Order: sequence, then structure tokens, then C-alpha cells
Amino acid sequence: FADFFILMGGVLALLAFLALGLYLLGGSLARYMPLSWENAIARTALEDRVTYDDAASAAVALELQELADRLAAKMDLPDGLQVTLHYLDGDTVNAFATIGGHLFVYRGLLERMPSENALAMVLAHEIAHAQYRDAWAALGGTAILRLVMAAVLGGTGGSLASILEQPGLLVQLSFSREAERRADSAALAAVAAHYGHVADAGRLFEYLRDESGRTGLSQPPVIFATHPISDDRLAALAAQARANGWPVEGPLRPLPPAIAKLAAP
Repeated sequence: FADFFILMGGVLALLAFLALGLYLLGGSLARYMPLSWENAIARTALEDRVTYDDAASAAVALELQELADRLAAKMDLPDGLQVTLHYLDGDTVNAFATIGGHLFVYRGLLERMPSENALAMVLAHEIAHAQYRDAWAALGGTAILRLVMAAVLGGTGGSLASILEQPGLLVQLSFSREAERRADSAALAAVAAHYGHVADAGRLFEYLRDESGRTGLSQPPVIFATHPISDDRLAALAAQARANGWPVEGPLRPLPPAIAKLAAP
């Protein structure tokens, strides 16, 4: 029996290695595909999926879009990429980027924002994921895995169109630690360019890190699943600011009015 379990362990390890290789291959190939393809899939999967039934939510969405536009102007976005902000009126503490430059921000996250500067860091981080097409790469890796599995196992739903057009898949994307570090770096540069300093840029990350360390926290914020917070990440931001001579102190801007109402005690 020992030989059998050793053999099975080797087979499983090989399958895991092959799956990882396929995922990375799909992600690499996706980054070379025209941005117009990504935008077309995004329109099919995401268009009209978020609507605002009240003026307050529409005002929050507009303020998020305006701030994102100002930050995007400081970033080296590829031609044809349009950043689109969506506001989700839910308690979830999260924000995420998906394909085609679509960014989603939950009320639960906005309620914890201490300043526009802190919010700008979060938005710029998600814009950076769109800039580097991280969601598209993650989707490409998932798609090629499913295609191969469908071909080998004879499963259904293995066509590329059916895979790429599953809206549910778009919100399950997670990025590598390297992608997160790259997004952090680009976001901090955008914040420094926009405000002239990086005060409060890491404030939310510090809050989330402290929350994750609290004992008895029955349901940690969802943002931990997609944006792992660590002292190393915060230290990297501080080191980047020092290396570039960006002031870590400076005047903080209040949150835009509609968002400030959400964050008010």
C-alpha cells in the first residue's frame, strides 16, 4: 500500500504542476491578445449589470468615477482602456477589478474610509490591475484550464465563448502576490503624482491588517481574500516613498460629499 500511495502522490503532484503550467500559459497568452477583445467580452458580461435605484447611490458612483478619472490620468494606461467605476450598496468590505477596466467598490469599504487620500490609494490599486490586465490574464488562465479539462474529461460547456462569458467567474478572480505588489507600487506613484505626497496612502491597509489580527473576528472582511495584508507590503510602500523622495506627510482631503455621508459615524 505504501508504494501505491507514493505513486498516487506523484501523479497528483504532476497533475498539479501541469495545471499550474496551463494556468500560467493561458495568462501569458491573454496579455498579448488585443485589448479590444477584452473590452468586447466585458461589454457582453458586465454591461447594465449595475444600476442605481436612488439618487444617493448614483451620486456615490459619480464621485468614485471622477476620482478614478483623475488618478487614471496620472497612470500609464494602455490605449483603448476606459476605467469604469461601479458602486455596490452592500456591507462587504471589498473592492475589486475585473476585465475591461471595470472596478467595483462596496459600501462596506467606503464606510471605513478616513480620507479621500486613503480612498485614492485603493482606487489606484484597482486601476493598476486594469492597467496590467491582471484580471484578463487570470481569466485566460482559468479558461485554458477549463478547456483542457473539458477536452480530457469530456465535460460540457467547454467552448471558449461559454467560459469567458460567465459573469460569476469574473468576480472570483484573484491575483498573484507579484501582481498585488506591482499594483501597490503603481498606485502609490499615482497618489504621489496626484497629491504631491503619500499621506494616508497605507491607512486602510493598516486598518485591515489590525482587523485581521483581532481575536474573535468571526467573519474577516472579504478584501483579505483578494488583497492579503502584511507588514511586508506596508514596509514596501514606505521604502518606495523613501526611494522616490515622496513626502509621507501632507494635507489630507476630505471625502467627496456623497461618500462622506457613508463614512460618517
